[in-house]
Amino acid sequence: MGCIASAATVCIMIPVDTIKTRLVTQSSSIVSNGVPYKGIIDCAVRITREEGIKTFYRGLAPRLMSVVPMIGIQFGVYEAVKKMMLQRDVDMKQREDAEIYVPIDILGDASMEVSASQEEPYPAPLIRKKR
Repeated sequence: MGCIASAATVCIMIPVDTIKTRLVTQSSSIVSNGVPYKGIIDCAVRITREEGIKTFYRGLAPRLMSVVPMIGIQFGVYEAVKKMMLQRDVDMKQREDAEIYVPIDILGDASMEVSASQEEPYPAPLIRKKR
């Protein structure tokens, strides 16, 4: 599910990133007819008119190849850790002598989940480093 969500997000946001990049870099580069963009809408209209819709999605394949596995791994780790913590909570409640689940335990579980999701190796940076 994480892969589908990240792919949809990339497909929606890549035109916005293209517009943002064009607006930020327009002072250092020459715009096609020498006239700078007036704003977001002007930039989007001119890119569509002068270069075509495909320009917005020019870098889609590499972005999908880097983002989709990364978010898929992150969602997978999140779901696995969540399942493990819920099972631990059930196991603790079934024992008669279980201690009370205090906020420090919740903080410990949350920090374990965050560190696990941040420490897994993302495929794209590993591929770039190995080159």
